[in-house]
Amino acid sequence: MNVLNLIISAELLCFLVEIRSQSLNETLVLVHTIFRHGDRNPDLLNLYSSNPYYDESNYAPFGYGQLTNAMLAGLFPPTKDLMWLEGLNWQPISFNYVERQYDKELFCYGCPNWDTNLDAYLKSADGQDFTNKYEETFKYISENTGENITDIIQVYYMYFGFLIQEELNFTLPEWTKAVYPYPMRNITTDYYALMFSTKNLKIMSAGYLLKKIIIDTQNRINGSFPQRKMYIYCAHENNIASVLKIFNLWNDEEIAVYGSYILIELHYINGTYGIKV
Repeated sequence: MNVLNLIISAELLCFLVEIRSQSLNETLVLVHTIFRHGDRNPDLLNLYSSNPYYDESNYAPFGYGQLTNAMLAGLFPPTKDLMWLEGLNWQPISFNYVERQYDKELFCYGCPNWDTNLDAYLKSADGQDFTNKYEETFKYISENTGENITDIIQVYYMYFGFLIQEELNFTLPEWTKAVYPYPMRNITTDYYALMFSTKNLKIMSAGYLLKKIIIDTQNRINGSFPQRKMYIYCAHENNIASVLKIFNLWNDEEIAVYGSYILIELHYINGTYGIKV
């Protein structure tokens, strides 16, 4: 599969100072990387019960929602004396994992405040206008799946179900041709806009992650973590969209493919710290 690397070449006015010159003395100090995971199987959120490929046996031997395990293996391959199984170029690596119900930076959807704020917006006049334009599409999908499709979020998940099945060379039902990839793709990108429709939703979508990036960068500058070189976040396509949207760098029609990434770099140039995205 072709991998689109989302590297946005831009100078960013941020919490530090603007980089005003490029010189031979430029030094990369710290990198924050947010990347979308690799190829995956659909999970139950992506599938409707009458889907011809609903059964988990279609995704054997790994099962629902499982994805490629390549990042840490590529980053920390074992030396010959540490290779514990001949032919397996992998070794156990420690990493930090936050359970989704406690993860404010990457998984806002487990937060009750997210549901409350999103529901309030969808019930508002603006929210109704936002979703009513797809009413006929919702009705058509409902009739053909047997599901009660009433909002953008349901279609967002279903779009990726069809996309993954297509990537697996499964033949999609004939009826999907009327809605997939379009307008389901439009609905999916509209979901990214929905995530930023109010101040509170913006904060939960990307604000907490940006706050952590700022604090970690400040700690590197003030010497709290002098040896730290990189922070790496394995995330989803909506996280890529959220971070770029908070910087006003997102193409509203784009969906980040597997392996897409953002680099937020701290540079030290001629005695001045600055940020590149």
